[in-house]
Amino acid sequence: SLSFTSFQSPALVRDFSTILSKSALFLVHRSTIAKKSMETYQTILNGQYSFGLVGANSDDWDADFLFATVQTVARQEKLARLDARRFDYIVIDETHRASAASYQRIVAHFEPKFLLGMTATPERTDNQNIFDIFDNNIVCDIRLHDALATDILCPFHYFGIADLTNDNDETLSLGDLTQTRRFEHIYNNSCKFGTDESPIKALCFLSRVDEAEAFASFLIENGEHAIALSGTSSETHKQEAISQLEEGLLSYIVTVDIFNEGVDIPSVNQIIMARPTQSAIVFVQQLGRGLRKADNKEYLTVIDIVGNYDKNFLIPIGLYGDRSRNKDTLRRLLRSEEALLPGESTISFDKIAKERIFNAIQMSPNI
Repeated sequence: SLSFTSFQSPALVRDFSTILSKSALFLVHRSTIAKKSMETYQTILNGQYSFGLVGANSDDWDADFLFATVQTVARQEKLARLDARRFDYIVIDETHRASAASYQRIVAHFEPKFLLGMTATPERTDNQNIFDIFDNNIVCDIRLHDALATDILCPFHYFGIADLTNDNDETLSLGDLTQTRRFEHIYNNSCKFGTDESPIKALCFLSRVDEAEAFASFLIENGEHAIALSGTSSETHKQEAISQLEEGLLSYIVTVDIFNEGVDIPSVNQIIMARPTQSAIVFVQQLGRGLRKADNKEYLTVIDIVGNYDKNFLIPIGLYGDRSRNKDTLRRLLRSEEALLPGESTISFDKIAKERIFNAIQMSPNI
């Protein structure tokens, strides 16, 4: 993750306890994250402060440490009741969102002594610069390789597997009569590469809701406990599925457009990427869903189903953390058997998957 801070008083930075002895606001974009964050703070600072939630069904504005969603605090009527200096310490989680108008209203309103932003994906694809919000003051920059080298994250073994295609070398569509072959292909590789000898607890990322629902049904027909979730799923439904996965009552959560960020499921031991790679940022976000450490979890298995897509060059960019976007560098990383990740993590591509990535590197005008 990458953390930013912006502050006016160097003395407060030297004496961090001075800040924490007063009041704090922790901002997130989902109420479930606010609740989870509050529980973590309560564990660490047990008995020293009062803690409160602001959001759906909660209105604890008088707490020393307030945990709230941006959507709630950014409302004009809410900001109007809060003094600009109400909080000495403000944390903005998932701060790559901070260029949005709702975040900007909050930052403009408050005058904290210490402002901290945290994100694992500071680079954005919409040309918005979140660094400026924090006066370009970066206090901690820990990238994937650094986190692996310092044993902050769980090691992973990545397998790039070629997707099945039709006669025109196009990835099989849901309407294709041979779509079941693709589901079998994904499922067989999930079973083949497995986990660290514990039962599979997998997050599978697909492209479309109908495809996710069909794949979840396929898994159920094959004796697995699986569920499909999308943006239309209720928060309660999502939380129930997460709890069931952690408890071993589910083996697969198949998702579309959710769980890229803002979800904490440490027990996930397999990630399946069965969708086109369109963004190196999203690639790393999805990979990161399985990198949390957990008891009895030795490593994460990552299965990337590599189709014939023009943006496959983003895969090595995401995996190796290469920011040069240089074609020769990316080719060298793919060819080199020595281009290993720190620690025990490994990367492996089958022949066809590697050829597809080489072709994407060759054909892309963007690198």
